[in-house]
Amino acid sequence: MENSTLEKLKIVRKEVLDKFGKLLLFVVIKRADANLWDLVFAGDKLDQSDNLKTIADIVRKELDKNEMVSISKLVLLNSNDPFAEDFNSTFSVGDGNGWMTIVNGQINNVHIKEAYLFFSRNA
Repeated sequence: MENSTLEKLKIVRKEVLDKFGKLLLFVVIKRADANLWDLVFAGDKLDQSDNLKTIADIVRKELDKNEMVSISKLVLLNSNDPFAEDFNSTFSVGDGNGWMTIVNGQINNVHIKEAYLFFSRNA
């Protein structure tokens, strides 16, 4: 993923944090079995259906069309989802301005080819 896209995703992280408050996870994952990216967010009651449109609108506002076609799906998880809990028990990235790169890993039976972790914190 290009640095310019990652910089835009930092803005997405900030806007989601501003809108929803407590965010526990934001990671962009390219699974080993896919060539597109999954945007994964986790937080308290974040998995409610009305939040999907709100976060999708934020993402669409920041990313251009070429960047959007590289996104496979937007995943919203509750804070107690096993994937979010496993991810947060393995990694911790706070409110900084950067991201952590993860290559060839596995979390909760998800094989990760490449990932960029923008925010990860235990509940």
